[in-house]
Amino acid sequence: MPPSRISAEIERLESDKALLSSRERLELAVEGSQLALWDLNVATGEVFLSERWSAMAGERGGATQTTLAKLFSSVHPEDRAAVDQVYRNVLTGVAPFYEVTHRVQRADGTVIWVRSHGKVSQRDANGQALRLVGTNADVTWEKTAAEEVARRERELRAISDNVPATIVRLDGELRVLYANRRYAVSVGMDVNALAGKRLIDVLGEAAHLEIEHHFKRALQGEMVTYDREVEIGGQRRWMEVTLIPDVNAECDVQGVFCIG
Repeated sequence: MPPSRISAEIERLESDKALLSSRERLELAVEGSQLALWDLNVATGEVFLSERWSAMAGERGGATQTTLAKLFSSVHPEDRAAVDQVYRNVLTGVAPFYEVTHRVQRADGTVIWVRSHGKVSQRDANGQALRLVGTNADVTWEKTAAEEVARRERELRAISDNVPATIVRLDGELRVLYANRRYAVSVGMDVNALAGKRLIDVLGEAAHLEIEHHFKRALQGEMVTYDREVEIGGQRRWMEVTLIPDVNAECDVQGVFCIG
């Protein structure tokens, strides 16, 4: 074999080796990320799904060749309109990416949450989408955890709104982080409008000046109790207020809990 042929063959083998190595890295990365790859032929509606999708969907077998219509039928009925709109938006170019989180009904009837990302990888001369590729990720745990956090927040709100006390949490600059409805009523504000407000803006400069020294002590780590006359619903009331330092994991005071 001529030296030039030998050199070309060596280059080809090295190129093939590099390509194989790159492909192996890609496959390992995909496997480690727990992502399912998908590749849609827009014209025919044929969809290729990697082996990971079978595990997600609770089906047997490895890589799957299916149709868009069949895949769409597994989308939870309540999410189909949203998924369809996102799909149309990316095909027409209204959106640069296909991004949607929706529920999928598995083969055994259980439901999982899937976050799907993709983009049009090929268009014809007229701009019509020919190919759409992307990934699916099972985010059921993430969605379940978020729903549990939201449930607990609703529960906490229900409890704090119904206890016979005003409750407000302030940060180190005495800005409202949380307040219950009874506190909102006591200061004559809507509870949703309190978040982020400075205490001086909530109470007014004169009232704030009277109690500012108590909060300074609380921010220095001291639990403080004092009495204050307030007007609630047109009536003058005496309120006992307790300030409790809000201490973080490093034992630094990061704010104040105020209970009246």
